[in-house]
Amino acid sequence: MKTKILFPVIIFCLLYSWQVQAQEFSYQFFGGGNISYQSVNYDFGIKGIDTSYTTDPRFTANLGFGIKFDIKNFGIKLEAQYLKKSGKITTGRVGEVPGFTAVQREYINSNDYIQLALLPQLNLPVITKSHIYINAGPYYSFTLAANETVYETTLLQNRSYSKDISGSIRSYDAGLIFGTGLEYTEAPYIGFTVGFRYSMGLQNILNIPDKDKISMKNNSFNFGVGIILK
Repeated sequence: MKTKILFPVIIFCLLYSWQVQAQEFSYQFFGGGNISYQSVNYDFGIKGIDTSYTTDPRFTANLGFGIKFDIKNFGIKLEAQYLKKSGKITTGRVGEVPGFTAVQREYINSNDYIQLALLPQLNLPVITKSHIYINAGPYYSFTLAANETVYETTLLQNRSYSKDISGSIRSYDAGLIFGTGLEYTEAPYIGFTVGFRYSMGLQNILNIPDKDKISMKNNSFNFGVGIILK
């Protein structure tokens, strides 16, 4: 069975089994921001030369929905989230010789995803009606769109243009999430949450002829707030 089908099936099976056992379940609506970047590695078989680098970080937004099941101090969270992951590369000025115009370019790629995550969670009570949580688990993302914007700066003018690069980006991404935060229940049926997480990409997102020699992986720091409905 293809991976892109297997992961949602696993989530559905866990959702059904936990619904039968769970002492308490809740719905969460959340949103926030990402500081995302990409790690790039070139492997051309040249020993002693490190050709890996990370792109400059970019700030993007996210919005999601989750269902959480709790059994005492242990729980599991199933999430569906829309988010962007991005990176920026800035080149030095090219052509700084007599007779040529110096050009500086910025390459910014922006990839849109629907991300599914399965996050086992440990709840640590702090005070009445609140607890600190720690969670970790896998994510699987479906690529919705991929674009690149190029900004060119010269002594005479600035210009920019965008292009669709979805043909060079895989239709999916996968990795691990490590998170922590605070959940507070103000009333029997409503509460609030604030959280911070790190997403580590494990999948090479490039879909190019040299993808076995060149890899690019998404990474991001995410933070957000949400509302809990029981």
